Amino acid sequence: VFTPHRNLPMGIRIHRPGTPRIRPKPRAPATSCDASLPHVQAVMEEATALTRALRAAADRIHRGTPVSAAHRTVLRVLYHFGPRTVPQLARSQSVSRQHVQVVVNRLLALQLVGLRKNPTHRRSRYVELLDAGVALVEAMNERRRELLQGLSLELEQTELAQTVAVLRALRESLQRATPAG
Repeated sequence: VFTPHRNLPMGIRIHRPGTPRIRPKPRAPATSCDASLPHVQAVMEEATALTRALRAAADRIHRGTPVSAAHRTVLRVLYHFGPRTVPQLARSQSVSRQHVQVVVNRLLALQLVGLRKNPTHRRSRYVELLDAGVALVEAMNERRRELLQGLSLELEQTELAQTVAVLRALRESLQRATPAG
């Protein structure tokens, strides 16, 4: 006589009518952030305040340059990562392609960047730094370095490394929770 439950893998049973069904208790998630939520919110508020302070400081130290914060960001991306297409620049900054195109057009007019052919795409050319753009980014980096050297931070390198790791983890978690699109 064939009985279906004998052919099931170990540990799997079929409910028989008339017997009480035992349901497993729901498990709490392994990593609940309810307890740490106030701390995460405090970190995010401080990060937001720091971002505003950084923007204000950058505007002050780069006041004499012909470029805005958006222009400086594109110039720095090109300086650190080399030639990029406008869509690549937009994705790296989580902004629209149209916004980056306006920024690139202004940088082209200032002769800080140039365009070159892209062998993989006929219409989407590479944006690259020209010598004047490289010189401007290096001058910006020097002004930033002078500003940072003037700060009186009483933090150890390990504390700074931990801070970077925490901020990176929060950013990546936020990006996973709110995918671009």
